[in-house]
Amino acid sequence: MKQKLTILLFALFAVTFASAHKFVLATYNIRLQNDGDANSGDGWQQRCPYLTKLIRFHGFEIFGTQEGFRNHLEYMKAQLPGYEYIGVGRDDGKKKGEHSAIFYDTNKFELIESGNFWLSPTPTVQAWAGMPHASEYAHGAFSRLREPSSNSSITICTWIT
Repeated sequence: MKQKLTILLFALFAVTFASAHKFVLATYNIRLQNDGDANSGDGWQQRCPYLTKLIRFHGFEIFGTQEGFRNHLEYMKAQLPGYEYIGVGRDDGKKKGEHSAIFYDTNKFELIESGNFWLSPTPTVQAWAGMPHASEYAHGAFSRLREPSSNSSITICTWIT
């Protein structure tokens, strides 16, 4: 199973790098929301406006996030008109827990396919990572995006706890 997953990931990366698309790509650990940060003046409510301004300033067309809970992602989406995201929470494979999400600019890309995988012997089923030092469920999200003026490209966002 590990060999198949490795081959799949290699193929996805090969397809991505083989195309001559030019777009602005980023990834960002938005840091989970906790009371300690809020008490020290660095809480989510203080960080989010700077993060969304940074995204707009650099014109990121696709960006991955880590440690974002659903309320973080929805708040960011509200601040970033024209963006959508894909990804699920690690705790229930739906909405609960931290997400590895992929945001994309809907003015530039069309979502063709998306999904989630677990870095475990059963990648299609929410499962314990089973890896040394992995304290939680390790998971990721993928999306296949099409730029109307070109061929498809594939983006992968993974995060291991």
